[in-house]
Amino acid sequence: MSLKGDHKGSVTLQSELGWYPSLNLNGYTLFLDGRLLYNTTHGATILGKGSITSNNNTIDIGFGGHSKYGFRIDSTIRDNGHKVGLRVSGPGRGAYIEMSGAEANTFTGDVELSNFVTLRLQKRDGLVSIKGNVFVNSHSQLIFDTSHQLSRSSVVTLNNGSLYFNSANGVYQRSKQLTVDNSGVLLFGSTQNVNFLNKLYLDNLLIRSGGELIVRNWKEGRDFIFVKKTSKNLADALKKMKFDGYDPRRIQLEDYDDEYWEVKGAPEPATYGAGLMLGVLGLVRYRRRQKQRSARLTSERHFSTTRGAAVSDRFHLIWELALSLRDKTNSQI
Repeated sequence: MSLKGDHKGSVTLQSELGWYPSLNLNGYTLFLDGRLLYNTTHGATILGKGSITSNNNTIDIGFGGHSKYGFRIDSTIRDNGHKVGLRVSGPGRGAYIEMSGAEANTFTGDVELSNFVTLRLQKRDGLVSIKGNVFVNSHSQLIFDTSHQLSRSSVVTLNNGSLYFNSANGVYQRSKQLTVDNSGVLLFGSTQNVNFLNKLYLDNLLIRSGGELIVRNWKEGRDFIFVKKTSKNLADALKKMKFDGYDPRRIQLEDYDDEYWEVKGAPEPATYGAGLMLGVLGLVRYRRRQKQRSARLTSERHFSTTRGAAVSDRFHLIWELALSLRDKTNSQI
């Protein structure tokens, strides 16, 4: 089915005969002022040149039932003179939607997922799928199949939801903030090839009171979580994080570079090495080093002027001790 002009109102994609329905925008605009209902068990696609938007503030997408195939949107979603957001609600069990295609989305409103919805972001690396904030609620999941799918300024909030770095080729993503309300899961893919890395860069990590972030399938050397050293909430957030398969009482925090900490799982106590550190302790040491820098420089200058005298005094003390021991030995003979 193809548009023959701009369309305003609701759209239902369904198949009673088992075929795979598709809607080709054919260069026109689909104004979803009503609801977009996906009501087929065989998948569906919106594709072609043109755009999807709304005269309202939000595009509503609903599912009429469970489908093992995804509902794919290849066409561009855009604002309409005002911010346009996206609200996707599932049927209470598995349903998923894919954002793909050869052009970036430009809509700037928030995206809200609820009730067991999975949203897969799989536009070509570097083409943004979502420029606004994302709320992943009630057992829903946001999957990154390719890199840089969110805007650098996006805030992601997990409320009984999860993030999944799924690509076998590695995924890079930068975000302004990850917020966890209640509970959240950060899940990494299962590839064993450490040449393909997953990297999550956050300006801030915030886990609210009573919340918990569980990191699953994390593999050292393959998966990386970086948080800016300017993050005001990191020290508290580390107390509310757990890495599956690692010591639940410890988080390893390493000095990655001048801008970022690297947050890592710590081995269980039986294999826990002296070189590992608690995250909070690492923060304290970092701040202490900053405060003591001037004092240390002054101390080093003083040391350089007195070092010769200290070495000389130490030498004479050792020499006198050696002579004393020799005399004592001779007297005993």
